[in-house]
Amino acid sequence: MKDNRTDIEHRIELVRQKKGLNRRQFADSISIDPSYYCCLVNKSRKINDRIIRLIAFTHGVNENWLRTGEGEIFQVIEKTDETDQIEFVKNYLIAKFNKLPDELQKDILDFCDRLLASKGSGSGS
Repeated sequence: MKDNRTDIEHRIELVRQKKGLNRRQFADSISIDPSYYCCLVNKSRKINDRIIRLIAFTHGVNENWLRTGEGEIFQVIEKTDETDQIEFVKNYLIAKFNKLPDELQKDILDFCDRLLASKGSGSGS
């Protein structure tokens, strides 16, 4: 089903409402500042591919519907290329990590070092 009367900003707001989140909660869920989110939905900032993919991934939204209004809002997750999934998750985690204070970043890095040491320095499986 194609919804030509709406734009991407409206579709993003529709997702937020269907998820029962306020703007701050929705922005936090995709690791962006709430004021930046408002700029996106008020059309004072361009919505880029990263934002679209974050919304789709985080909230189970059909990316094609988000971009075009075609299809169903939410999707059943299909098996996709595992490399793409891993790369997207890496980018998502890096974005979250970069928002943390330095002390917490250090704690996470220390934890990763301990984890690698306990697993034999990353020796596969």
